[in-house]
Amino acid sequence: MRIIYIKTESLALKYSNMTKRRARQKRAIGAYIIDLEGKRHSFDSFYWFEQHNLPCVIVNCMKKWKARKEWFPPWDRLKLLIDSTSLIDVAVANENAEFSGANREQQYLSVSFYEFLSLSVLYAQQGVSMYMAQCPILSQTHTKEEKGLCPLLQDIKIPRIVQNKELEINLWMNIHPTKSAFHYDSYLNLLCIVHGQKDLELHPPSSYVRCESLFSESYNHLTSEFKHQGTKISLKPGQILFIPEGWWHKVNSTANTVALSMWWKGIDQGTLHENLGGSLDFYLAKSCIRRLVIQHADLMIERKIKKLGKIEEKVLENIRAGDTEFIFEALESVSPLLILKEIPTPSLKRLLLKIKHRGNLFEFLRSLDDQALYILITKLEEFDYDADSSVYYAELWGGIENAEDIIQYLLTIKKNITMDSFSRVLKHIV
Repeated sequence: MRIIYIKTESLALKYSNMTKRRARQKRAIGAYIIDLEGKRHSFDSFYWFEQHNLPCVIVNCMKKWKARKEWFPPWDRLKLLIDSTSLIDVAVANENAEFSGANREQQYLSVSFYEFLSLSVLYAQQGVSMYMAQCPILSQTHTKEEKGLCPLLQDIKIPRIVQNKELEINLWMNIHPTKSAFHYDSYLNLLCIVHGQKDLELHPPSSYVRCESLFSESYNHLTSEFKHQGTKISLKPGQILFIPEGWWHKVNSTANTVALSMWWKGIDQGTLHENLGGSLDFYLAKSCIRRLVIQHADLMIERKIKKLGKIEEKVLENIRAGDTEFIFEALESVSPLLILKEIPTPSLKRLLLKIKHRGNLFEFLRSLDDQALYILITKLEEFDYDADSSVYYAELWGGIENAEDIIQYLLTIKKNITMDSFSRVLKHIV
């Protein structure tokens, strides 16, 4: 029998070399991106997220930051870099209160960094929190506060994806846990976690929610909570969250959290305000409000349709197939609103002619509620620019004595719905 002797020293050496190799490979893994659904993307796909105004998490982009290795309690590196004589504006609030630009009771103290550290401990015993919020490290205004904090720049590296941007960099630091209220920013933002953890909840700019007055300094803050939970993200040290402009977010920070935000101008502050000088504002405001009103009207109708329930599958198939005789009979038992929502426009045109030829078009239209008429008018408007539209309307309205009154009635219904939606949209804006 052959006996094989194994030298444990060589195995240990091989294992050591293997683990070192794996460690090097792990360190060599470049930065990458994770979207809100947890899918992984390449680092350069960031530009797609920026273009489409969608948040994402950037991983492995802060590995070479000296700040990642040295910015932690007892904060020796920060004490060394920050000018001890420089004053910093620090937000102060009750420990259960949210830090917010809309909080009229929130106060600010001008203190040195050393005082911030010592007072944070002292005030915490009295139920008061302190927060170095949005303290400028790099800005276009070059404030006194920035002069004392700018040495911190030597411990960070600007990510390649924003090196061509005109950045403003702010420091956020808290010794005890803090909470900030829902708000949005008119800038694009890379929120970089150096130490600690930030837990965020995000909602898209399209969310309908009550805000502070448009003419208030805190117009970008909420006056009520969201009805539905948004996307929740926990950011760990070394991770970066891209928050596009207009995205609602609130932030909870654990104790001893240090973060940097890198802001740059987007569509609102950059393209519209700075580049175009507001020359398109009136035109865009009209276009945007029109889209919002249409979206809101559609949303209200969708909500009503959901309350009515669903159409049976076989009935739905016949409606979508455009069987006008079947649809005509179905109007007796199925809600006209549900039918008009599903019927194809060409079939609707034929159905109206069928009803007209049976002598009761006006009665049919008067029997519909406002939402059903709104859908009917909207679908008919889809082919207004077709070559045969004038021929069709001549056949539909021809021979009806009060055709003008009927058309005016339909237009009035649509105007009423859009004006109602306009007033509701305006409440969310103003």
